[in-house]
Amino acid sequence: MGNQESSSVPCGCGKLVELGGCYNETLLGTVKTYHRHLLVCDGNDSWTVPKITADPSAFAAKLCATIKRYKTELKADNKSILAACSEPSLRAKDGATDVIVYPEALRYSLTEAQLDDFVKGQVVEGRVVQDLKPAPLQFKRMVLVCTHGARDKRCGRIGPQVKSKLQELLAAKGLTEQDVVVRGSSHLGGHKYAGVMVVYPEGDWYGYVTSRDADKLIHKYMTDDVVFKEKWRGRMGLTKDQTRSIPVVCTGTEIEDSPHVACSDCPEKQKSAGGGVRPHLCQKACGRPPAAKPPQEQEEDGDAAATAAEGV
Repeated sequence: MGNQESSSVPCGCGKLVELGGCYNETLLGTVKTYHRHLLVCDGNDSWTVPKITADPSAFAAKLCATIKRYKTELKADNKSILAACSEPSLRAKDGATDVIVYPEALRYSLTEAQLDDFVKGQVVEGRVVQDLKPAPLQFKRMVLVCTHGARDKRCGRIGPQVKSKLQELLAAKGLTEQDVVVRGSSHLGGHKYAGVMVVYPEGDWYGYVTSRDADKLIHKYMTDDVVFKEKWRGRMGLTKDQTRSIPVVCTGTEIEDSPHVACSDCPEKQKSAGGGVRPHLCQKACGRPPAAKPPQEQEEDGDAAATAAEGV
């Protein structure tokens, strides 16, 4: 629904909506709450098994098994999820596998012998394990596109198209992999919303993404630094209720602020991990009416590493 030429676009009500479009209530709140994403860099963008932990000899399976050993120590406010991605491991020849961790934006190069220390420190206690010498990422943003066709055919069909188009457009705009990398990902969660995509470090999730959306997405992040409302599902660190509390009721003339924007007189401005103002805090301060919540839906679990390390 967004329009690069004008600040007003048609809304479902038939009137004009300011600020580039409406949120999609079908997508809002469809991301399960989590606080950390663990990304195993196995260099693949197509997996032949439905679950990346199906092969017990795979690094992802060993990482998940280690997390499960600490199940009783995991806290609800420190949930992690696990996926594999097509980013290569930098020390693969040394027998190490890289694990990228957000929101810390760090890369660990780990051997199997180091998994216990990594899980106990970074996953369970939520602290950077300096003894394992994690390195800062060499890119500013990472875009993950689910290409896991063995898990769901829709992701296997749509994901590679979106990934290729994003890479093509980024190159055409002169952006290098120091600016942004686009990588294929194993199942992220909610494949019924394919194409599924996540943008870090903000941790913004999108659904129903097609290759036709690629230019809008790049423009939103690289030029306007705002979310692409029409396809936005939620953000790392937000609960479903917090996501759904974002005002989405069309007034007929304008739409309320995006998660990156707060009204100028909001007395409770608070920066989120993604650099914007947390939307539920702004709403609370301004007293805006909450949007009607969409019906609860059964959602597919992602490759979860968190409190019960289930779904992997």
